[in-house]
Amino acid sequence: MTGSIESEAQRLALAGIVVAGLTHILIYAFILAPYALKGYADFSIFYTAGTVVRSGGAAQLYSYDIQRQVQQHCCAAPLPALIYNHAPHEALLFVPLSMFDYSTAYSLWNFINLTALFLISFVLRRYLPGWLPHWTLLPLAAAGSYPFLALFAQGQDSLLLMLVYTAVFFSFKTKRPLIAGACLALGTFKPQLIIPFLFILFIRRQWRAVSGFVIGTVFLALCSALTFGKSVVLGYFDFLVKFNRLPAEVSIVYPALMPNLRGLFVTMLDGRLPPHVITLLVIIVSSLLLWLAARFPRAGDESQISMALATTVLISYHLYVHDAGLFLVAAVLGFGTLRTRYARIVASAAIVPWFIFPAIQGIMNHHLGGLLAILVIGFCCALWLDAVASKNDSAQLRFAPVACD
Repeated sequence: MTGSIESEAQRLALAGIVVAGLTHILIYAFILAPYALKGYADFSIFYTAGTVVRSGGAAQLYSYDIQRQVQQHCCAAPLPALIYNHAPHEALLFVPLSMFDYSTAYSLWNFINLTALFLISFVLRRYLPGWLPHWTLLPLAAAGSYPFLALFAQGQDSLLLMLVYTAVFFSFKTKRPLIAGACLALGTFKPQLIIPFLFILFIRRQWRAVSGFVIGTVFLALCSALTFGKSVVLGYFDFLVKFNRLPAEVSIVYPALMPNLRGLFVTMLDGRLPPHVITLLVIIVSSLLLWLAARFPRAGDESQISMALATTVLISYHLYVHDAGLFLVAAVLGFGTLRTRYARIVASAAIVPWFIFPAIQGIMNHHLGGLLAILVIGFCCALWLDAVASKNDSAQLRFAPVACD
């Protein structure tokens, strides 16, 4: 009886995945893509960066005036111009794409994103839960989630970061921690989504991985200095400080829209507590969650990396909804390792809402994106519940009395 119930649930889940995926594909193709192709998408910042570097202006990569001039010329970008605020080495990836017109470059970039998604699905194929009969359905399942709809609509680079973390996991799984750390360094174009994971490795005393990260980061810094000049590399950090102080209409930074701990605290406490008190609470709770993730009681690369990655998403200082696509890698690795039924129920409750477009869209439209952090917290709780239950079961088996003849 239990088997038939589970098989029925799997069929319903698969049907929901197909419906959500096809719905989002239609929304993207007929509503979002035509708008994005005109330049009203985040891809304009990457195209701008590639154009600036290709035209010989690498030393002025972070000049707002230069970026605005390029965007006004290449695409119908809104004013004020969107600002390229990523690490300088990432701009090199978009130099070849800047040789095409904007709409062609946007289409090529999303094709690259789709290829990366299939590659991630292939690498993680053996860790997929029983809900998907074949790994090729994972891209369709991803397309059915709100973060991936936003990712492709905006032409974002979050899939590159997912590919980085997939490489990190694969390196750990094949007992190559030094390579894992070097791969992690490749994701420093979004440092806020790398540093928490690095701290977890540090607390766990995984020194070879930390060493690999340091080596990789130094190598990227040297390459950037040779390409852009030392002043650009050093100026990048000064730019980040200034960027955080820009008006929200220029930086497009709205904490209440962030599906992380910062967004959750701002959503619940803004107007009730002073901003500096909210920031202090975020720091304290983030530090606690970081320590708990590093002390996760269950052994195994899949569950440990799932917990570390979900925690990284949760406590990242800056997180757009398309970056929450990182949660897919955590969900695939973590859900496939859950052994207890109640943990699977909790994890499912944390994963399913990402596929309900009207609900997520309504939350974002009302600037309540921080509430989505509750889903990530729920998934982390499922991992903890399962780890504790599995540990207790192992202890009971170890100390169970042996019957004597």
